[in-house]
Amino acid sequence: MNEDKKLAIELAERKELGKAVRALRRDGILPGVINENGKDSTSVSVELGKFEALYLQAGRTQPVEFTVGNQSGLGMIKELEREPVKGKIIHFTLQSINRNEKVNAEIPVHLDEEVEIPARKFGLDVIAVTHFFEVTALPHDLPEQILINGENLTEVGDRVLVSDVNLPKGVELAGEDDLEKVLFIVEAPRVTSDEDLANDVPEEGEEGASAADVPSEKGSEAEEAVEEK
Repeated sequence: MNEDKKLAIELAERKELGKAVRALRRDGILPGVINENGKDSTSVSVELGKFEALYLQAGRTQPVEFTVGNQSGLGMIKELEREPVKGKIIHFTLQSINRNEKVNAEIPVHLDEEVEIPARKFGLDVIAVTHFFEVTALPHDLPEQILINGENLTEVGDRVLVSDVNLPKGVELAGEDDLEKVLFIVEAPRVTSDEDLANDVPEEGEEGASAADVPSEKGSEAEEAVEEK
């Protein structure tokens, strides 16, 4: 990551624990903790909207400059807990890191859309098999994403492996076991037959609504599970 594009957030030390955390969430405040190796975790909070804006940019792969009162540090978002029905973030964990020590991070992988892929011109499908792989680097050397050049993907069976990727300077693969992991593969397009379409139609008496359509009371349970943090 470019040093000029630092991501930062100001956090407040949090005294509210247990059931008192519910009041914070009702007021649009997100509770969280900062973990630091060898030390007790620090309870913090921040406006939900500010954290969501930060997470859109940092995800779980980019270092974040944070302040808590007069203290400052560098961290990475490691865990999020969400309300299961609406998906709203209800708690976060920020892992404190040393800016001069290498860290591991799972970096998302995408095809470079500016590169013409021959297989697509022939009507073939390019399938993403692995959406990320783990690298190690100094915090501010971590890339936001890895772009794959698909110009050699021509026919069915062609693939891109982790070992084919040219990593940026200062970035290394975290584990040698990942070298043969398939990132993208070319496949023939799947032909949908009349029989397949018929099988997709629910039979009379089958339940048409999915689990996602059914109201749930688990949201409050999820919040109670993180109230002690």
